[in-house]
Order: sequence, then C-alpha cells, then structure tokens
Amino acid sequence: MKYPKFFCAFLISGIFLTRAFAAPSASEIVEKVKARSAQAAPEKNSFTYQRVSRTDYLDENEQVKRSSVRVYEVAPIDGEPVSKLVQVNGHPPKKDPPRSAAREAGDKSRNLALGEDLLTRYQYEFRGEEVIAGRNAWVLAFKPKPGAPEDGFLDKLVNAMRGTIWVDQEEHEFSKVDIHLSKKLSFFGLLGGIEKLDLQMVQKRLNSEAWLTETLTLDFIGRKLFTPIRFRCVENCSDFKKVTPSSQPVASLH
Repeated sequence: MKYPKFFCAFLISGIFLTRAFAAPSASEIVEKVKARSAQAAPEKNSFTYQRVSRTDYLDENEQVKRSSVRVYEVAPIDGEPVSKLVQVNGHPPKKDPPRSAAREAGDKSRNLALGEDLLTRYQYEFRGEEVIAGRNAWVLAFKPKPGAPEDGFLDKLVNAMRGTIWVDQEEHEFSKVDIHLSKKLSFFGLLGGIEKLDLQMVQKRLNSEAWLTETLTLDFIGRKLFTPIRFRCVENCSDFKKVTPSSQPVASLH
C-alpha cells in the first residue's frame, strides 16, 4: 500500500514533535531542581512570615488527649531563615522551652523534605504529570540508592523513607512532597522506636524565584523507653513579606 507523500511527512513531523516535547528523565529533572535550589536560595531567604504549628497528642485509639499551638515568626538573619517562638497556646512562651518529640520530628522531617539529602541520597523514577495549583508538574517516586551509608540512626531513618515529589515543570521547584516510613525502626537498642512517620508538604509560589512551605502535615507513632508517643502536627505558613537586607529584623530574633 502506498501512502501519499504529505501523509508520510505528517507522520515524520509527528515523531519529531513527540520527541521534542517528551518529558525529561527523572535524573534530568532532579538535576534541574538542584540547579534551581542553588540559584533561588537568596530570594527564598529574603521573606518574613508567620508559622502556626498545632500538635495534637493522641491516645492508642487516635483520640486527642491534649493539643499545643505554637506561633513562630520567621525572618532572615545573615541570609538564613531563623524562627522565633512568640506564642504558646495563646500566651508568651517561657524562656528556653524544652524541645518535645513533636518539634524534633518536625524539624528533622522538614529539613529532609526540602534538603540536600532528598536530592542526593535517593533514586528517582518518573511517574507522569499532574496539575498542582493550576501549574503542570512532573511526578517522581523515590527510594534510597543501593548501598546507602548507615552510620547512625539518622542514616537509618533516611534510608527507611520512601515517597513522591511533584516538580513544577516551568520553575523546577517542589510543588508537593509526600514522604512515608517504609518499615519500623528501633534506636538505642530496644529503648525507643518509630512505627509511623508520614509527611506531606505543599509549597506556595510567591514569585518566579521564591517558593516557600505553605502547609505541612506530620503523623507520628513511636515510643521512648516504655512511653508511647502518638501525635499529629499541622503547620500553616502565611503573611509572607519580602524584606530588603537593611530592613531585616536582626535584633528581634536573637
């Protein structure tokens, strides 16, 4: 069967167009995210905002036993974001409040979700495309690379995490991050452990160079000695304002 020349030309052009608009590989997307992260850091760290963190401590039936609401002011100092606790359950905070398991887990999880470990210690697989907040995003699943180091508990925790990231196609920022613990972990022998750690994070686009965390949800089940620890933490960030170096509120955050 013979095809008209114009039909053959149409097929060939379609093949080239498909290749031209094909999604990059997972490794290419990650490299774009790394490059973007280094380039956009100064702009990201030029914003002040408020972070409200509500932690619900749960019983074995996942009913709320008590809650704690903390309000932070976040502002750049010497080009780095610094958090200041300004309110606890509607009252000024006590000096040097003790760090709870919820705060420790939240800080470590937040750093993992957007930090260098997420980009360097995991391998990625392309899963498709989705629309997040009206913008096209690539979807990548991730898991630890084979032979990852396990020199301490933090290494073991990182190596036990799996998840999915959504990368904005235009600006190569994380639109959304979903991380979960794939197995139970013990630490300090049998004195402590983590049974569940699920983290979801969504970033807000402030401008073409700055994306910052808008919401974070953390579900945690673990134990310390013979004491079970169960909590759900929800953080919301708002009132984003850009500041110039000369207007950064350095003294108030020390």
